[in-house]
Amino acid sequence: MYQQIGKITFADFPTQLKIIETDDDLLDIEGDKSVETLKSPISGRVIERNTAIGEDIDRLNQPNPQVNWIMKIEPAK
Repeated sequence: MYQQIGKITFADFPTQLKIIETDDDLLDIEGDKSVETLKSPISGRVIERNTAIGEDIDRLNQPNPQVNWIMKIEPAK
């Protein structure tokens, strides 16, 4: 992803949906090279959003899943 978008400079959750479907928008991101919308790979119930990434965008530029996660989703059954 970093080769395509470069350093991430902005991120925003486009919706506050509690239930998401596969291919729903998860996160709008802007980087040095492009603007992208990350899509959900699964359907399910949103348990938590990492709102800290909007407050500290450098979290998304770290290769650490402890801080750069986007959303916790309980998969649909």
